Amino acid sequence: MTPDDARWDKMQSELGASFLQSALWGGFQASIGHKPHYLSGPGWSCLLLERRAAVGSYLFAPYGPTINDVAALTSALTEIKSFSAAQNADWVRLEPVISSAAAECHRTLRQAGGLPAPRDVEPHLTRIVDLSRPAEDILASLSQTTRNLIRRNQREKTLVFKTSHDPADIPVFTKMLDTVASRKGVGFYPASYYLKQAQDLMPAGMMVLEMATLNGRPAGTAIIHDYHKTSTYTYAASDPKFRDKNVSALLLWQALINAKQRGSTAMDLYGIAPDDAPASHPWAGFSSFKKKFGGEVIEHAGTWDFPLTRRYRIYLSALKIKKMMRRG
Repeated sequence: MTPDDARWDKMQSELGASFLQSALWGGFQASIGHKPHYLSGPGWSCLLLERRAAVGSYLFAPYGPTINDVAALTSALTEIKSFSAAQNADWVRLEPVISSAAAECHRTLRQAGGLPAPRDVEPHLTRIVDLSRPAEDILASLSQTTRNLIRRNQREKTLVFKTSHDPADIPVFTKMLDTVASRKGVGFYPASYYLKQAQDLMPAGMMVLEMATLNGRPAGTAIIHDYHKTSTYTYAASDPKFRDKNVSALLLWQALINAKQRGSTAMDLYGIAPDDAPASHPWAGFSSFKKKFGGEVIEHAGTWDFPLTRRYRIYLSALKIKKMMRRG
């Protein structure tokens, strides 16, 4: 199903959906091989993407379905599971975004046959910074150390900032990301993924690249996604040579101000560890960094799987074997 994009996005705006549930995101996913499906009903909507695993295939809704209330969640789950079965999916993976308390949502998901997924795909905890306030009020809500950094840079202008709407600038970001990957031994999407995303989303105003330079040299980058009144701090990378300049903090502050000027009323900092997480948590470092920018902690329902065939159990067994082999 291909939606009327304007009608779909109007409905998504009314429900408060993530950019990951937008028509443009569905089009981008289609361009990289994940066929989209658009479902909706009274009080809910859902963009589902076709995915394949080592064992079986499934439909996945990143930060979806978007739901008005628990009553709408119940009817949405019934329709989504029925549709997914008709598409011969082995399971469906959902991440409901709903205003109700997480515990109430979890009960409904379990009653409908849902199981917590082996891991969250999109973060279930995040921080949302209110951009509807005057800039000085936003600045006052930041940590004192961060405020001092910002004010010093405003005086000295050590870093120069630029907002790019040009996909040709994406290699500046991906080169920095490659450096991060090599240094930390982690994997990211290939550069072609970010470039294609920029080519699809930047012309429509859904994606910008925030850049910081020091003496004319690229020092830091951040990708921001705009959808209706919410901007999302989705990806970031900086040059480790300039670590002592606190590039990431200064660039995020500039991104907040720029998003406000574009008309956004909120910045989603996109993923944090729980407050009681140990220092060894893989997200501990950047969670502490984001906490300096204040904002309200928001808890989503997390990632849930709904098995539709016996292949789901085989899939879980394959994951367990893979995990044991890594340990061995």
